[in-house]
Amino acid sequence: MERKIVIVAALSLMLMTTSVWAGFTTWLPAPNEPNLDEILDNLYGLSNLVRVEDTGDNGTDILWPNSGATVNARAKFTTDRMAFGYLPGSSGTAYENLFTARSYGYLSGLTAAVSPTLSGNVFRFAMRPRTDLIWSSNPFDNDGGMDQMITFRITGSGGEKNNQIGSYVLAWEQDSWLGDRDYNDLIVEVSGVSPVPEPATLTLFGLGLAGFAGWRVRRRKQQP
Repeated sequence: MERKIVIVAALSLMLMTTSVWAGFTTWLPAPNEPNLDEILDNLYGLSNLVRVEDTGDNGTDILWPNSGATVNARAKFTTDRMAFGYLPGSSGTAYENLFTARSYGYLSGLTAAVSPTLSGNVFRFAMRPRTDLIWSSNPFDNDGGMDQMITFRITGSGGEKNNQIGSYVLAWEQDSWLGDRDYNDLIVEVSGVSPVPEPATLTLFGLGLAGFAGWRVRRRKQQP
């Protein structure tokens, strides 16, 4: 009987893991704020964006290479004071700030760049909603292994959008354990970089799963 219970528990855990880490991370409407799809439509036109798979075996927005070009970042929207930067390498907690958005709504003129010398050949994007909390593009760096960032690729341009085709749009959720899951708290456009493709992501994703229980990115001394 005890053996059956163990087997059932193991199967249940597998099903839970599959459901959590399969497909795309979803977002919810924001009750008193612009919804993410509304913001993206205003900025780019929804037909000009394609989701990047961010969970499961095909999750590709976890790690980002920077081997031969400068990565540029532009703040596009925020619901609060938010800091944006990166974590050099595929692991570690050495957060580097690129810029801090200090006003609500659509943003322009807030830009930053990072070279391969600074970020390393592979890095993780990161955002800091407050001084003691940092979220990473790698879910296993975050509390509960939560995916705090979803990603879109700009595939087309239309009207007066002046889209940067081939660039990526990062949409962040600021709250622990995904909070209200609206993913509109900080939106950043990045260029000069692409997510790490398969099979490299699979290998590093597995390593992150193995070490998830003992490691979190938290508590920094720097002010945003």
